Amino acid sequence: MTPDERERAQWIDAAVVTFICFGIFIVESVAMAYAGAPSGPADVATDASLIAMIVQEVMLGSIALMYLHLRGYHLLAFVPRPNARDTAIGAVLYAGLALAIWLLWLLIDPAPTAEPIDVLVEQAQFSIPAIIAVAIVNGAYEEFFLLGFVMPMLARRGGSFAIGLTVLLRVLYHVYQGPHGAVSVAIFGVVLGTYYWRTHRLWPVVCAHVIADLIGLAA
Repeated sequence: MTPDERERAQWIDAAVVTFICFGIFIVESVAMAYAGAPSGPADVATDASLIAMIVQEVMLGSIALMYLHLRGYHLLAFVPRPNARDTAIGAVLYAGLALAIWLLWLLIDPAPTAEPIDVLVEQAQFSIPAIIAVAIVNGAYEEFFLLGFVMPMLARRGGSFAIGLTVLLRVLYHVYQGPHGAVSVAIFGVVLGTYYWRTHRLWPVVCAHVIADLIGLAA
């Protein structure tokens, strides 16, 4: 296989995995953004919605892994390797990002109006076990497939392109959070994407995402 043929095959694989893992979430996110804030009891998020999300991600992730296995990828090469040092780095990454984003909005928009995600979280009825479960599954799912697999498939086009495209995808399936949320997610994606591009260490990125979900849902 020539380098061009290899790159074309990698692009196809990246597109298929993106479609499997994030296609439905992008459609749902855009639909939620169009619908606006929750309007009644039927729209209140509960543990059942978190469990449904876990089941959905496990199913879609399994399909994507099966596809990659059939395509001949060595899946263990993409699996993050947990250790105490990288866990601490992930916590520092999250803390630095959270502080930077908070200061940014404090300077730009000190009195923001409530957005759909704010209303959704305020009305949510989540238990701690459900929050922990979805934070772990969602953080691992998004970063494993988006940065761990899709980004390396784009490597031949350079870091700016690979980081930019993964940030765009990340924003698209979070657009339901409103303008503030989308900008915050973009900053989050740029920093995590740049870190992974430079270090090729996935566990700190997963940890930072898990912490962000834990605090975002629990707070």
